[in-house]
Amino acid sequence: SDMVVPPSKSDVINGTRERVNEIQKQYDAGATTEIERYNKVIDCWIQATEKIADDMMGTLKVHNNTFNPIFMMADSGARGSQQQIRQLAGMRGLMSKPMKKLTGGIGEIIESPIESNFKEGLTVLEYFISTHGARKGLADTALKTAEAGYLTRRLVDVAQDAIVTEDDCGTISGMEVSAIKEGDQVIESLKDRILGRCALETIRNPLLSDRVIIKAGTKLTEEDVIQIHRCGFENRYAIRSLIAANSSGKKTAPPEEVDLTDIDWWSLEIPEELFSRLEGRTVLEDVKDTYNILVRAGDEISESAAEDIERCGIDKVKIRSVLCCETARGVCVKCYGRDLARGRMVQPGEAVGVIAAQSIGEPGTQLTLRTFHIGGTTSRIVSESSYSANLNEGEIGAVRYINVDAEVKENETVTVGRNGKIIVAFSGQRALMDGKVSIECEKLMVDRQGQTVILSDGGILQIQGRKKESIQKLSIPFGVRLGKGVEDKASVKAGDLLFTRSPWARPLIAQVEGKVKFVDVQELGDPDTLEGRKFGESPLIQVVSGNEVLEEHPLTPRAKVLVKDGAKVQPGDFLAELPLPVISQEEGKVRFLGIAEGRTIQQRLDPVTGNLTSIVTQVDEHNVPRIAIIGRKGEVVTTYHLPIGCEIRVKDGQDVFRGDILAQSENLRQIEVLPVGAILKVADNEQIETKGGQRAVLAQWDPYQIPIIATESGKVKYHDIELGVTVRQHRDSGSTDDAKESVQLIVMEQKEDKQPSLEIVGKSEEANLVSLPSGAHIVVRDNQKIDRGDTLARIPRESFKSRDVTGGLPRVEEIFEARRPKAKNLAIIARVSGWVKIPRPGHPEDEQPIIEKLGKKRKRGTRLMAIVDSEGEVLESYEVDIGKHLIRNDGEWVNVGDKLVDGSLDPHEYLEVMGEKRCMEYLLNEIQEVYRLQGVGINDKHIEVIIRQMMNKVTITDPGDTDFLPQDVVDRFEVMATNKEVSAHGGRPARFQANLLGITKASLGTESFISAASFQETTRVLTQAAIAGKEDKLLGLKENVIVGHLIPAGTGKPEYRDLRDIDLSEEPKEDLLAETPPDIAEALDQGVFDASDLA
Repeated sequence: SDMVVPPSKSDVINGTRERVNEIQKQYDAGATTEIERYNKVIDCWIQATEKIADDMMGTLKVHNNTFNPIFMMADSGARGSQQQIRQLAGMRGLMSKPMKKLTGGIGEIIESPIESNFKEGLTVLEYFISTHGARKGLADTALKTAEAGYLTRRLVDVAQDAIVTEDDCGTISGMEVSAIKEGDQVIESLKDRILGRCALETIRNPLLSDRVIIKAGTKLTEEDVIQIHRCGFENRYAIRSLIAANSSGKKTAPPEEVDLTDIDWWSLEIPEELFSRLEGRTVLEDVKDTYNILVRAGDEISESAAEDIERCGIDKVKIRSVLCCETARGVCVKCYGRDLARGRMVQPGEAVGVIAAQSIGEPGTQLTLRTFHIGGTTSRIVSESSYSANLNEGEIGAVRYINVDAEVKENETVTVGRNGKIIVAFSGQRALMDGKVSIECEKLMVDRQGQTVILSDGGILQIQGRKKESIQKLSIPFGVRLGKGVEDKASVKAGDLLFTRSPWARPLIAQVEGKVKFVDVQELGDPDTLEGRKFGESPLIQVVSGNEVLEEHPLTPRAKVLVKDGAKVQPGDFLAELPLPVISQEEGKVRFLGIAEGRTIQQRLDPVTGNLTSIVTQVDEHNVPRIAIIGRKGEVVTTYHLPIGCEIRVKDGQDVFRGDILAQSENLRQIEVLPVGAILKVADNEQIETKGGQRAVLAQWDPYQIPIIATESGKVKYHDIELGVTVRQHRDSGSTDDAKESVQLIVMEQKEDKQPSLEIVGKSEEANLVSLPSGAHIVVRDNQKIDRGDTLARIPRESFKSRDVTGGLPRVEEIFEARRPKAKNLAIIARVSGWVKIPRPGHPEDEQPIIEKLGKKRKRGTRLMAIVDSEGEVLESYEVDIGKHLIRNDGEWVNVGDKLVDGSLDPHEYLEVMGEKRCMEYLLNEIQEVYRLQGVGINDKHIEVIIRQMMNKVTITDPGDTDFLPQDVVDRFEVMATNKEVSAHGGRPARFQANLLGITKASLGTESFISAASFQETTRVLTQAAIAGKEDKLLGLKENVIVGHLIPAGTGKPEYRDLRDIDLSEEPKEDLLAETPPDIAEALDQGVFDASDLA
């Protein structure tokens, strides 16, 4: 048979049953909660199902040493999926319960899975459970087909009048897009997102520097103008904004902009007007060559260009987008890009709105059918619960903690503070197999300890087998020390140390013999010790012979000097170590100093990640690359010097916090942020290795609950914890008689004005209050003594959402209808940037300034929260329901738009706070996420067309000198046209703010009353139109279809309507070939038209 049940199946199932029994025992003993037990059991069975599926696919791949037809069918993507074959030959897996609504809550998945598959046959009970899924699938299909159809109809209605009407709207705004990633996994690559779109700005290859052909300040000669024309079309954009001084060349004369937009750049002969406009003028900006251009501004990004962009390591591209199109009616060709049906740029007249609506609506019916295809089996996303070292076999690494606040509890180190990081750097390599060493290196020296030191970059170390074949090939960077006995042509055994390097520093090594001399370095302490030195502005360490400087190395202020002033050194001796990574000790904004592209830094392509990195290539006394941290008041808090060879990890102007890495060496492998309550498995500065494919575990934590951990020792006192009012008891009784009953207190949602919290009284006698969100399980008793690092309470994470399809469609509808989330699920976002301030319960003086800003008293059952500036002044205040989970801590910095309270965002509030562009991007990403979860790919441009229609209306805030009224909801382009007219006559233009309408509301608010009336609420729409005396200009497709006209799309566009047939069998008249059309009277004389044609 082509279906092969994997031999490992019974072992996997037995192992999983044992794990499930173990989880049940823990629950019976009261060690875990019901939600936790359920989640763990479900996770165990999901992992078992996936393991069996993988084993089955592996078995099918090598089955009978032939091509298995079923494997080929699924693997090639022709038909079927691994999930479906798994049910036939693996195990059917978990099934969902027959419930109407899927919320992802507890008990929605039946705990006992179907262990059999269809080939082995199902037991009676398994068959009965299976019917649930099948029935659910059929019921879903019937219900949801109607829903998906209605969604399509609304989408078509809102977008029917979006037609491509012009070639280029001339907008200068667009969207910046990058690859969509989830962790390390790329969900949608940059190439796929930009293919077929038009570039907003010229995209250059960052690995090739700009070549300046005419420097700023040059007076243009005839030859210069020829050069400019040779560079061609690109310089139309480069020179359009050129400010050239007037022809007299006097500096006092006002600069004058030279307009070159109408020049014919494509002609072989140089246009005369180019000479007349440019010759003799002085250029005020560099004119650059075009050899490093990948895509010119306004051009389509083709397949090859998209590949080149990705290959160059560019991670963000600015493209033209329908969202930013300024065409008054419809969209323009450049903003829409490629017609996906034909693989070339879209043609004017294409009804892109209807295509977009169908593209989004059609998968809706597919989504709903998905449950039916796999018979109700649900897939849940198993969360990760540990970090492993990112080191390959034979690699040695070093671990370092940054800002990690941890305590030892029961022989385990537990993190107490937030935002701690653990970093791993590569520090050495072992041989993987026995063989002979071959070293290719320009320069290597043996130091005084007899160790070989590599003194050049780009060396290669190989281990060769018996037949001289390469079995291990490694690049050896500057400054590594080879292992004992490792030299060219030497034999090594598997596991021998090949080389080591300093994980946390870049070494400075003497390449010549001489004496050490310090420049701009003051000796402060005892000259015999290597400590106590003060570095000046540009400190250097030189190797000299007499008065001749043989070599010099720039030092950084935090350098560790390994030699004394005046000491003799040999080639290969280590002079100093420059610490890396460079870690910010303060928070603020990054400002680059002395960092200039092509001079002190260079863009390079990382061969591993394929990303662009900025490497410091040169340091001299005039240009010392530094990163300054600017405080909130604009003062320079601190400055960090960057050593040669380091990679810059931050961007100019970026916000950084204490513990962020500013620059790193190329051997830094991973940076992980540790959650509170994580158990650290490795010590600071410990050496770790990957052996036998087993990666070292760095940290582990419980994926099912978030712990609240004590940050100080003391005594616990309950505050506002009252049984039946703010908390309830939960008994976990064991199944056996002797199992002790464990009672836990769970915080309830309540309407009382109580704030359940734990008060910890430490040595200072000042109480530290820890507030408890609803649903938290309290694990400490009143008056109990606790130590720092003890767990006070646990917040169970929501049972992970079932990735069942039914969740998908209502979410899409919710976004397209721009519905506000229910108050219970509403997220609160920061309206200003600043520090979070949460008043302490029982301290009215903390609440007073927040209440004053709020302008009203606090309601019962709520707590206050504010954002303050560096002086502590309240900038914005918020009232939060007590049951809601705050995701920010007191004293934490937040940016505008960051969430303060967990929940769903209100798109209208997001628009108000973050502005149009960010809101449009948010809507686009939210819709795409729903479809991506279902494995449905929709091109961004379709969703953009719909979102643009939703944002077409604006609300007038100040009418100015226009005829609009305040709070009028008007078409955006109508306001802009009116404003242009008013401004031209010296009047005051109207001011407005963007409006977000749901698709139903947008359809009813369309200019055409015929279209709106044929959609919904016919009586109301027609009555309103009659009262207002509206007229319908019949501009959309729908209204023209209703009245029986030709639709204004494709060849029905108005400009095509007056075309006439011409009989080409006759000799063509000369006038027909002339560029200017003949006069109609002349045409009649020549017999081109018949008089009846003009009727």
